[in-house]
Amino acid sequence: MVKDRFIPEARTFNLAAPTHYRKGPLYALPNLLLYKAAAVVLGIARGAIDDFIALASNKPLTFKSASIGKAMLRDETYAQNTVAQAEATVSSARGFVFEAVGDMWNKLLTGDLPSLKQRARARLSMVHASTACTEAVELLYKANGGSSVYAGNAFDRRLRDIHAVNQHAVVSLKTWEVTGRVLLGLEPNYGLLF
Repeated sequence: MVKDRFIPEARTFNLAAPTHYRKGPLYALPNLLLYKAAAVVLGIARGAIDDFIALASNKPLTFKSASIGKAMLRDETYAQNTVAQAEATVSSARGFVFEAVGDMWNKLLTGDLPSLKQRARARLSMVHASTACTEAVELLYKANGGSSVYAGNAFDRRLRDIHAVNQHAVVSLKTWEVTGRVLLGLEPNYGLLF
């Protein structure tokens, strides 16, 4: 927080009533910056997948049959299923974000503003990415086992981080309703469309 300092109006931003200070596609939709929220959850989930893959090769199983010998986490079917599900879930969410935001960006490049449907799909891709990435991180957290609960463990941190991001208004549960209204041809409500 800044106190007792003068901030020129041109250096401020009002999310509720944005002002256009520059020309060009990047600035045509002042709230475009909010669409990058999906990158945060995608990054957290990708990091969790990478951490799990690295860990699974070196983490011996706690409970194993004496006949198995030195079994690692990667040898377990549930670990294999989990990493595959997490990869598919996160990659699919990323693809939707790239498609929907890319469609909106291409419209901005023409000099026109994106339609309500294009904005709704971009918002929907963000909230879907948030939901999907949370599911992926939760799967990996559980597959890692009891060590996930310890502070300082990468999975503990990633689980807390992704749940914290999910509390942000741009990926709130209300987004499903707002985007669904637009996709059904109704007017957006609650001012959450951007």
